[in-house]
Amino acid sequence: LLSMMLGPHVLNVIPRSETAHLFGKIGLICIMFLAGLELDLNRLARQRGETLIFGLLTFSIPLVAGICGAIGFFSMGTMAALLLASMFSSHTLLTYPLIGNYSLTKNRAVSITVGGTAFTNFLAMLILAVCAGLSHNQHHPLFWLKISALMAAYVLFVFTLVPWFADKA
Repeated sequence: LLSMMLGPHVLNVIPRSETAHLFGKIGLICIMFLAGLELDLNRLARQRGETLIFGLLTFSIPLVAGICGAIGFFSMGTMAALLLASMFSSHTLLTYPLIGNYSLTKNRAVSITVGGTAFTNFLAMLILAVCAGLSHNQHHPLFWLKISALMAAYVLFVFTLVPWFADKA
């Protein structure tokens, strides 16, 4: 709250600079990295179904609402509405350090949330890749084959090799 008040849109004490923007991105990446380090992959594998349902719901509801709102209220095109809505649909683990302070990282709901957050970020990146490809007129079947192959390789890696490495560690 203090940073919002001191920022450029209220009191303008601290101007918005590229350095502040960079530190914000680094901070979010560090939080996601910390959550990944502390995540129990065996627990996540046991809660795979709940994690996928949570991720799908927390992604699809804002996605559909955002697309409808962008098209209905702002008369955006389909591609722009999809991109805008996908930004609202992915989320971060901004409060994860606070959860760590209270030793709640082993909680079932927290592990489902961390997994669901990773899933929503994956889906948002997938939408971004598809929209970027379509905006560059890559409508040919090779584009869709490449996207499908890369997605299958990623899923295979996450669900087979990562748990295997986790068991070996």
